[in-house]
Amino acid sequence: KLLRVLQEGYLDKIGSKKTIKSNFRIICATNRDIDSLLDQNHFRLDLFYRINALSIRVPPLRERREDIPLLSNHFIREFNRKYDLQIKGIAEEAMQVFLSYTWPGNVRELKNEIGRACCFSKGEIIGLDCFSHRLLNRRRSRGIKIQDNFSRKEILNSAEKALILEALKKTGGNKAKASKLLGLSRTMLYKKIKALNIAL
Repeated sequence: KLLRVLQEGYLDKIGSKKTIKSNFRIICATNRDIDSLLDQNHFRLDLFYRINALSIRVPPLRERREDIPLLSNHFIREFNRKYDLQIKGIAEEAMQVFLSYTWPGNVRELKNEIGRACCFSKGEIIGLDCFSHRLLNRRRSRGIKIQDNFSRKEILNSAEKALILEALKKTGGNKAKASKLLGLSRTMLYKKIKALNIAL
């Protein structure tokens, strides 16, 4: 019956012989791999083709890291209004951790972390100590081998260096685009490249 309604736009009320013309739009969403479900016959192909007139993929936060600084500032302003706070931003080293984290909970997890940090921050700039242990312990250190004798500064420098190199690679070595991708000013990016001894 559902397939008929989707296909023809008509439905029959229970207990009635009268056919009714329907006028509706259907919006579906999933966080599952629909192609995989179709291949495994876990989702009906005929239903899929009836509801898939227009498909929009919303990429996870880990695939659009350039949005993290913008979303972070948006949530800070939101929590400032909500709790009458005066938070002005996030410390640079904390933002680097944000950019290296995989965000399995996507934007909702980011908002929760910002909300927690705003409440725990003792100053106008949010530092690493304001974020959850879960985020700090599970942050992504892509291409970095962390040893037990590494200091936190060494770990952060290694993660920061890897992120800068990745941003430069993605932008073809364009420092202006790389700084935008990382949420840094060009001046700050140049300073970090020099401080971290990044060979270009």
